[in-house]
Amino acid sequence: MKLVLIGRGHIAKYAFATLLNSKIANFYNICGVVTDIVNPLNGVICHTVYNFAKHTKINVFDGDINSSQGLQWLKDIDPDLGIMFGYPRKLKKNVLNSFKKFIVSIIRHSNIKSVV
Repeated sequence: MKLVLIGRGHIAKYAFATLLNSKIANFYNICGVVTDIVNPLNGVICHTVYNFAKHTKINVFDGDINSSQGLQWLKDIDPDLGIMFGYPRKLKKNVLNSFKKFIVSIIRHSNIKSVV
């Protein structure tokens, strides 16, 4: 199963590292990471997920995944599943349709954790 990780910040990096080092990692292939170095909501710069992806030699897309370049990047990867953790952009329908199965969005706010 081809997996794309979508996220930003330290929490996303730790979640992605856990997936990468998981004992069940042979059941999936992390084929790409989507991140934003500059948060579009507040302008804060964070290289954490980008550096993680480059260090682990995972294909990375930095920027708006809803753009035509982002859609082409997804088309080239042809992912089965996406896991989103702390990504500051709303995904458009054509991005969601790029995944064969679905996208899991993990939301963490204070002491509240949920999977959507």
